[in-house]
Amino acid sequence: MRLYVNGAQVATKTVGALALNTSAGFFTGRTDTTSTVTIDELALYPTALSAARVQAHFAAASSSSGTAPSNTAPPSASGQATVGSTLTVQPGTWSGTQPITLAYQWRRCDSAGANCANITGATGTTYAVVAGDLGSTLRVRESASNSAGSAFADSAQSAVVTQGSPSAYRDAVVADSPFLYWRLGEASGTFADSSTGGANPGTASGTGLSRNVANLVTANSDGALAFTDATTNIATTTAITGLPTSTVSTEVWFKAAGFANSIDLVNHGYGVVGSSGWALWLTSNRRLHFGLFQSGSPQQVVDSAHRLIVAGRTTSISGRIPLGAGR
Repeated sequence: MRLYVNGAQVATKTVGALALNTSAGFFTGRTDTTSTVTIDELALYPTALSAARVQAHFAAASSSSGTAPSNTAPPSASGQATVGSTLTVQPGTWSGTQPITLAYQWRRCDSAGANCANITGATGTTYAVVAGDLGSTLRVRESASNSAGSAFADSAQSAVVTQGSPSAYRDAVVADSPFLYWRLGEASGTFADSSTGGANPGTASGTGLSRNVANLVTANSDGALAFTDATTNIATTTAITGLPTSTVSTEVWFKAAGFANSIDLVNHGYGVVGSSGWALWLTSNRRLHFGLFQSGSPQQVVDSAHRLIVAGRTTSISGRIPLGAGR
């Protein structure tokens, strides 16, 4: 016989073979004292538990199961509610015992955002709006789970889904499989990555911007974005990974009202320590520059050589860097 207290053996005794009762009743309680005795979690086993299992039971009873997830800010969905556009989840925030695992389900709702139903197979962080969504609104449900439980929170409903205007330019861009594609026409929220992967939405930092201004691309009708101060920018919230190390191209439409200072049109790690970053920018002398620069190394720059950029004119610029050949 062995006696354990708090998972540890405290007494043992060897006895001869005995036949155990198999028919008597079983109970707890019947104290011979006026003091309260509390009983919890009583179990009977048809085997002799090993010391390891007794210790495991005690350890499990002594550990905390933690705190279930509790939503402190709901998720949101960036992007345009038009057929062919892509919506992207911006995760909510949760309290509770870590780690907390998030999962998603896109839902189709009526025009008021009610009577929602799950969209079959739409469980990723992005959702491509389809013709079947016309006249509906969309929400994304974020489910959070940990060792202590689970909970969910829904985003606000999108605008009512419309057909949207066709864009030959957008179709041409998407046909070349861009790694990142910001259309920059969103009236609010983050700026969706409309590429096939859709993994790099842009977030505004600063307040010096005007949204949904007149298009620079005549084939579009979704609006553009204007910057109005020297510090506001749109950037990814995490580093972009997965770009090739040999060749990249970038393309941007812009219209400058003046050239008092340098203007960053596109910047990917330019001047950062490490592998060569690159950028496309304007300078106060109205020249356009495109090049490579790693902190501590010489700049490798090509420019327009002449003052070809005219204030007030819409300009399309494409830059390509064959990194293996032109450094």
